[in-house]
Amino acid sequence: MPIATRKLTPGFGVEILGVDLSRDQPDALFDELRGLWAARRLLLFRGQELDPERTVALGARFGTIQPSDNPYVDNHRTQGQYMYVSNREPDGVAREGALLFHSDECFSQAPLRALLLYGVAIPERGGDTLFADACAACADLPERLRRRIESLSALHVYDQTCDRGDRRFRDATADPASPRATHPVVLRHPVTGEPILYVNRLMTDRIVELDADESESLLDELLDHLYRPEHLYRHRWSRGDLLIWDNRALQHARTDVDPGRERTLRRVPVAD
Repeated sequence: MPIATRKLTPGFGVEILGVDLSRDQPDALFDELRGLWAARRLLLFRGQELDPERTVALGARFGTIQPSDNPYVDNHRTQGQYMYVSNREPDGVAREGALLFHSDECFSQAPLRALLLYGVAIPERGGDTLFADACAACADLPERLRRRIESLSALHVYDQTCDRGDRRFRDATADPASPRATHPVVLRHPVTGEPILYVNRLMTDRIVELDADESESLLDELLDHLYRPEHLYRHRWSRGDLLIWDNRALQHARTDVDPGRERTLRRVPVAD
């Protein structure tokens, strides 16, 4: 019997209904879930009771768990296979405020395949996660713009010294040791072959082939198109929510977080 679902937006995202991931499930169910994930790019499960080990095991159903070398990861728990994104220390990365749109590890040569986030402690308001569909944005680019960018590449940088996510990371001011990578502006999805508009607000420094003014002008035009309302989904968290998404096809961002209210999510990174 097919899994019961509800679309989150017309173009991407789907809520999975009636599946308890705290219990062992047959391989056939995960085959169907992976198919839905490939087609809809974002899966939502509500009301789940998941410990860290179960969350990691679910991630392994979608690829290879990638241990993190982030200094905030507690490597005594599941050997760094998960971490907490939290505005409470020592739970995890002590971050407050908004976070601009990005794709995790776009600054590496091999960006993550998927990400899992699980709601552990959720504030009454604030800290929503926004998603942008970079496949849909690429598909409906004006032809003029699509032709212009098809042979261009962009530099992405992660400023590991910056503790804020509401301002753009820049190559010129980032620590020389900060990771950097160049990717095509139109990236081909390695599984589906779909073109992805692969630039983002937080970590894309510049279009490599253009001078500074041309690069900024083109990036502004591309990003304004990418973050149009029809490409977006806003997730308002509840405790026990689990999100699993395609990190290449989708970008994510965070709305402002009240420092007086705890927000803690468990994060599991998945590679190919």
